[in-house]
Amino acid sequence: MRAAKATSPLFFVQEDSVEEQTERQRGGNTSNRRNIVGLVVVILLAGLGWLLVHELQAKAKIEDCLLSGRRDCVPITDSN
Repeated sequence: MRAAKATSPLFFVQEDSVEEQTERQRGGNTSNRRNIVGLVVVILLAGLGWLLVHELQAKAKIEDCLLSGRRDCVPITDSN
């Protein structure tokens, strides 16, 4: 008795959409646009992560100061 061969492909090749095909025929640069958009998103996420880390560090310093029993941890600002 022979084992049945698997006929399903290991890799699926995604065909280009109609828009991509027409852009390619026109000599467009859809992949360049996608790369630039991806780079901008990564840069924005990195910047937001950097800001978040610095805000959390500042809050942690204030919390450490308060937990040590001190009362002058946060400078009082005049609201006038």
